Amino acid sequence: DSRPPVIVVSFVSRAFKAVWLEARRRVKKLSARDLHPSFPDHQVYMNDHLTSHTRAIFNGARELIKAGKLSSVWTSDGRILAKKHEGGKPFRILHQQHLDELRAASYSAAAKSVPKPDNPLPV
Repeated sequence: DSRPPVIVVSFVSRAFKAVWLEARRRVKKLSARDLHPSFPDHQVYMNDHLTSHTRAIFNGARELIKAGKLSSVWTSDGRILAKKHEGGKPFRILHQQHLDELRAASYSAAAKSVPKPDNPLPV
């Protein structure tokens, strides 16, 4: 495998981590060479660390985008957030049951009037 090794970074505080992740979001493409001139010109990816349980739920939510049930899904501080339609209010997905409710709902991601999950959680 010719890919460079993964580097895992632990930040000293959530605030410092948030600053780095926000700065990364503002840069469309970040190269390792942008960080230091001696580094190779490989793209840099930064992701939130998720537990295996949360990662499985996140992957399930991403499948709901493909099925047209959600318009977007992302993580923030280890939490899974989603929108049912563009411009909609973000809501939190915490457990598999919530995914099952979203999967069973009979609406499209473009619909403006959508059923709310049984237990919506604040963001």
